Amino acid sequence: MALIKCPECGKEISDKAEACPNCGCPIKASNSSSSEINDSEPGDSDQISNGEEDSKYIESGKEKKAMSKKTKGAIGVFVGVIIIGGIVLYLLTANMRTYDKAIELLTDKNYAEASKIFKELDDYKDASVKYKECKMNIADDLFVQKKYKDAIKLFDELGDFGDAEAKSDESYYLIAKSLCNEENYKEAEQIYLQLAEYKDSKELSEKCKYEQTVDGQFIRELSKGLVDRWDYSEEGYLKEFDKEFDDMESSEYMEYLKKCVNYELDKVNDFQAKEFLDEALGEKALRYIESLNNGLAAIDYYSMDNIKYNVLWNDVYSTRVLLIRDFVNNHGLVVDEAHQKTLDEFITNASIVDEQNALDEAINSMVDGYTHEAKDNGYGNISYTVNMENTTDVTFEYFGCSVDVLDENGTIIFTGYTGEIKQFEPGQKAQLDVYTGVQGASLKFHPNYYVQQ
Repeated sequence: MALIKCPECGKEISDKAEACPNCGCPIKASNSSSSEINDSEPGDSDQISNGEEDSKYIESGKEKKAMSKKTKGAIGVFVGVIIIGGIVLYLLTANMRTYDKAIELLTDKNYAEASKIFKELDDYKDASVKYKECKMNIADDLFVQKKYKDAIKLFDELGDFGDAEAKSDESYYLIAKSLCNEENYKEAEQIYLQLAEYKDSKELSEKCKYEQTVDGQFIRELSKGLVDRWDYSEEGYLKEFDKEFDDMESSEYMEYLKKCVNYELDKVNDFQAKEFLDEALGEKALRYIESLNNGLAAIDYYSMDNIKYNVLWNDVYSTRVLLIRDFVNNHGLVVDEAHQKTLDEFITNASIVDEQNALDEAINSMVDGYTHEAKDNGYGNISYTVNMENTTDVTFEYFGCSVDVLDENGTIIFTGYTGEIKQFEPGQKAQLDVYTGVQGASLKFHPNYYVQQ
């Protein structure tokens, strides 16, 4: 038995050993190579030489070395640990990567996709809060788009998260407002009642209730009639007649006036037969409808007796503006913003009518206080001396009276005129004579005047 060196660890071992007892390196292959060298024939010096070089090459262990089972096992374990560790690490960081992706979607305002991911993450970090945040943003977008019903579903799901409850109430509030604009007051009333103390819901529920009554319906239809009339009188007539008022024939202008009146009558005329909850409002409604019909009657005098037309038309206008102001102040009459200026003008004109009515009342009271004396001038020529005093607080540029001479039955038997007083000032007294030719039981005065401005 000869000793050889182990090609792996360099220890001396028996050439009969199949493997190195020190490192486990196989020896059989090396022995076979040695036998081949010893058994070689003379002349095979190149092969022997090469064998020696290989042996040296093996012994050197610098480039080609056989790997032991233990080394291979260690390497396999190491690689396996790395692979398994990588897999475990990947799995453990999956939620983190998903969360980061959802945050990115949230930042990009892709709330729908982000909410799906946060919902799947459930209790990871603050995913549940972020989920609600996404839902809140989706609901806010729906709210801005006026898709209030869809927004309410999300706000209600969110419960007390953020200001979801307040925004849900606001959505209901705006739905009710929209229903009012559509004149669906019954449904609107139910929503306002549900909202209870939110904003002015209680007050608005009462308004909805009122709008469902005859009283509310009349005021609403009156508003529509006014708007239709104003639109027609401002521009609508041009489409029909294709000319301004000054260019119209009398018949065309009368037709125009009647259409103006009928725009209102078409809306309110049926309320003559309806029962109002507020009796006072019902009486005012009848007076208003009557004034419109009087307006139609006045128009018939336009081409025949313009003076009478003006007197009747002005009376109708005075009645209308006073009633319209009353409807605004006491019964909730409103118009849209586009027509508010015209309504304001009516209210202003009502104040002018008030002043004129107050002056008329003062003048009538003054005239009722006049005294008169009959004077027989002979030959059946009778005249009256009228004693006057200006008991008003205005100065008249001129003032006079038409005088009716009445018999015992109140029948007019003669008409005369007092003449005029120039610059008739407050507190000033005057005497004017009226030549009648007959003597009656009483006189009735009809003042004619112009107030100094």
